[in-house]
Amino acid sequence: IFAAGPAIIENNTITGKIRTGIYLYNEADSPFWTGAGATVTGNTITGAGAALGNYSMGITVSGPATISSNTVTEVWYGITISAAAGESVTVTNNQLSGIGGGYSVGLSVEATPASATVALSGNRYATTLDNYIVLEDSPGNGSAVNLDATGEYFDATFNAGAGTVTGGTLADSGTLAQQFGIADKIIDAVDIGGLGL
Repeated sequence: IFAAGPAIIENNTITGKIRTGIYLYNEADSPFWTGAGATVTGNTITGAGAALGNYSMGITVSGPATISSNTVTEVWYGITISAAAGESVTVTNNQLSGIGGGYSVGLSVEATPASATVALSGNRYATTLDNYIVLEDSPGNGSAVNLDATGEYFDATFNAGAGTVTGGTLADSGTLAQQFGIADKIIDAVDIGGLGL
C-alpha cells in the first residue's frame, strides 16, 4: 500500500510466486505507507514454497495494527511486524506454516522497543517452520519488547491439501519436553543479549 492513513485489508486470497502478500511498512528512508493503524484480517496467502527463497513474505506491517484470522502458508516469513515506542500490535488466531530449508519464520518482530506492546493469542505455528517466533531477523534489527506466548499453539500440523494449520500444543500446557522443543524455535534474549523475552 502506497498511502497515508488507516488501512483495512480483509478477505483477500493471494497465491503463487509472491515476494510479499500484504505490505504495510513505514521505513524512514522509504515511507511506502504512513498509516496510523492497520487491520489485516481474514486473508489467505499461499506462496510458491522455496521458489522465491527467503524473499517470500506473507504479511508485513509496521506501526499499530490488528492482525487476525489470516492463513499464511508456503512462505519464508509468515507475519513480520514492527512498532515504535508506545504503539500496540495485536496478533491473534492466525494460521502459520513455512517451507523449512533453514530459516522459515512464523512471526518476526523487528526493531520494536520494550515500551511497545505486542499481544499474542491463539496463533497456530506449524512444525514446517524452522523458527516459530524471532525477535531479531538480522544483526542490529532486534526487538527489546517482551512477549507473552502462553496462549499460542505450537507444533501444529500443516494440512497441505486443505491449506490449513490445525491442532498444536498450547504453550502453557505442554510437557516439559514439549516446552523445551518450542523454546528452541523461539529466538529471544536467551539466544541473543539485548532482545526481549
